[in-house]
Amino acid sequence: MISKYIKFLDDVTAAGALKGIKCSGKEAFVASYFDLANEHANSIGYLFSIDNQASALALLRPCVEASIRGMWIDSCVDNEDKLQTLMNKDNNWPKLAIMVKQIDEKVGCGNILEERYMGRNYGVLNSFTHGLVQQTQRRFDGKTMRLKLTEQQLYDVIREVCFIAYTANIGIAAIAKDDKALDSIHVLWGALEI
Repeated sequence: MISKYIKFLDDVTAAGALKGIKCSGKEAFVASYFDLANEHANSIGYLFSIDNQASALALLRPCVEASIRGMWIDSCVDNEDKLQTLMNKDNNWPKLAIMVKQIDEKVGCGNILEERYMGRNYGVLNSFTHGLVQQTQRRFDGKTMRLKLTEQQLYDVIREVCFIAYTANIGIAAIAKDDKALDSIHVLWGALEI
């Protein structure tokens, strides 16, 4: 059952540090992206819980992108003019692949994000979001018209969504300098047994 993953999404949000966070400028911008990623993650969990799989999958790419944008701003944007442009104008963002590569390089974690979200995986994310092959070819089984993931596919997606919610809430708690929230979030993640 995915219920334990959906409970994690609820619990990690409740444990987070967003309520009462005091920040501005870059920190507020980063926190807003992490909050957006977390909200998408919770929405995906809810949509899975009511068996609206296609709608849940359509939110997966925006969830990933919000998380990556938050990480990229936090770790790679140190020019105030660039920050102000990003904060005030759409269409000034680098391509996702560029942000992912820069995060991987800056953080020094190898190609972990690139391997996780680029290449074939990015194509799958696009297909889910834009109602392409991943959404349409799986809708009709000869009897009913409804997207149906295998149990393994469902678990793979919900686990990834939980990971995004975990990292987003860690990011918010770090910005808030809330050690209690950080500890609570780590405990919840450790108990999830992914």
